[in-house]
Amino acid sequence: MGQRAVEVRDPTRDLENAFPLEIMDKALEKFGNDIAIAFRINICYVINSYLFICNGAEDVALIEYTHLTGRPFRLFSLDTGRLNPETYRFFNTVEKHYGICTKYMFPDAVEVQTLVMRKGLFLFYEVHAFVQHPFNPMS
Repeated sequence: MGQRAVEVRDPTRDLENAFPLEIMDKALEKFGNDIAIAFRINICYVINSYLFICNGAEDVALIEYTHLTGRPFRLFSLDTGRLNPETYRFFNTVEKHYGICTKYMFPDAVEVQTLVMRKGLFLFYEVHAFVQHPFNPMS
């Protein structure tokens, strides 16, 4: 007998032109509690009473769209222990605004302590100073 051709449909095709709210709704409908949004703020600081946030606005947009679905969702963040107070305040503000609770993940304290003892306290900052980034004009 001959082989039959089977048409395989791309599941993303239905959402190709969808708005973010519809995409988040479909994701939560399909995966439910098996997915979570990563909430991260790399830089958060205050100058003259204005809050400046870098690398995190898209996370808040995802939280907003997810919230608008009316479905329950999970949120998590990695707390390195090196975040400034404004960042913690911002996390708190977002949690209160949306009535959600972020699950904070922490690195293993013993591993971090061992690394700091071997490489120094400022290793985390020094590494970034020497990383060559293709989009960094200072590289």
